[in-house]
Amino acid sequence: MKVFKKVWVWFEWSLVVSLAVLVFVLGYFKLSQAVGNPLPMIFGWGNAITISGSMEPEIPIGALLFIQQQGEYQPGKIVSYVDKDGKLVTHRLVFNNGEIAITKGDSNNIQDEEIRTSQILGQVKLVFPEIGLSLIWINKNLWLFVLIGFLLLFLYFYFKKRKGRKAYENHS
Repeated sequence: MKVFKKVWVWFEWSLVVSLAVLVFVLGYFKLSQAVGNPLPMIFGWGNAITISGSMEPEIPIGALLFIQQQGEYQPGKIVSYVDKDGKLVTHRLVFNNGEIAITKGDSNNIQDEEIRTSQILGQVKLVFPEIGLSLIWINKNLWLFVLIGFLLLFLYFYFKKRKGRKAYENHS
């Protein structure tokens, strides 16, 4: 029975810590986007969801992308950058001389306008097709999820403290 209790306590705390980290990360991403950062990153990694078919079939609409900052970007790789309108674009890099870069969507007939390499935020490392569609819905309601997360954490610690107080009173 003691082993089960120790496993339960470990599981309980793992769940609480995971929830706290998730609430922090989601809150950070939402706050960063609210202040105009098109690709918030933690430890050099960010994520985005495709909303156009310019990179199909390699990257379908609604795919979740994980993007990593790199020291340099090689032609042929898929990169995400901020265009002149401040929007995040994910296209294949076709030219890069260290100062100027040119990209093109795989489904597009023409190349994009030149950009400065400093506009490139990162290279696409992982693609999860169709997962992004459900995340778009969650993102629209993210403040609700963050609020529920904080509420769950508060309730957990409130009842944990109450349980400890009752156990103390019963032994006194």
